[in-house]
Amino acid sequence: MIRPRVDNIRARGRERDLGTDSAIARAAGIDPGGFNRLMRGKTRPGIASIEGLLNAFNDLKFEDLFERVPETADQP
Repeated sequence: MIRPRVDNIRARGRERDLGTDSAIARAAGIDPGGFNRLMRGKTRPGIASIEGLLNAFNDLKFEDLFERVPETADQP
């Protein structure tokens, strides 16, 4: 499973004057509500959110923004 590196995304957002999750979502072209659920671990990142964040943070690599973790039964 892939999940966002929440602390790193927010820290990198602050470096770019994107101090809120809503600002990061807008920069990435992601619905703010969906981005909020993603950042709270309620949903998994889809192609659109992965692509949007990679475009918004185009100097970073996939591994800077996301991590691979083992599947568990209690995850969405």
